Amino acid sequence: MLATSREVLHLTGEARLRVEPLPVPRAGARDVAASPAVQLLADRARATRPGFELTPETAPLAAELSRRLDGLPLAIELAAAHVGALGLLDIASIVERRLSRLVEWSYDPLQPDEQTILHAVAAQRGATLASLLAAAAEHGLDGARVAAALGSLADKSVVAVSFPDGDARYDVLTTVREYVLGRPPSVARRRQPARLAGQRRGSGRGDASSGERRKETS
Repeated sequence: MLATSREVLHLTGEARLRVEPLPVPRAGARDVAASPAVQLLADRARATRPGFELTPETAPLAAELSRRLDGLPLAIELAAAHVGALGLLDIASIVERRLSRLVEWSYDPLQPDEQTILHAVAAQRGATLASLLAAAAEHGLDGARVAAALGSLADKSVVAVSFPDGDARYDVLTTVREYVLGRPPSVARRRQPARLAGQRRGSGRGDASSGERRKETS
């Protein structure tokens, strides 16, 4: 059975195959047509707009679009579907907004520890466990909580893990990094204590009211 999912299912016998982003051309590169991301975009664009070709005018736009979409195959497929009606940069703005909403939907349900670690990963490039432990210590997180949060974020495909030199490196897509760094890192950690304080105040009012009623009846 083949199933697609953003999150690991943890089923017996499950074999995971991560769909990696395609390489994108560097800014200012000349031979952008050789980029797998640009090639996919052009190929899918021809299915929507027959005769679409990479020209000296369209190639830089295709390269910019593929960079904005982080080389994500699904995002490129979605973008190419609009080539018949919209310009490439117009498409990039539309798909970027959709991706931002998807990131928001993934971010909001995260636990406070997960959000804290995600901010630490987003603030670095190729973060190591040691650097994340140091950042997490400032928020009172020990090694066990950091490891649990990293494992959960990786299972949810929010954080990518690589092993370039044998040691784990942690990173996020540009879309995720920009969204996360645009949010205060302590918001999630403030919400829970605030809710608990509100509950305690409400409980206290209830106790006081009960006491007043008891006095009246006595």
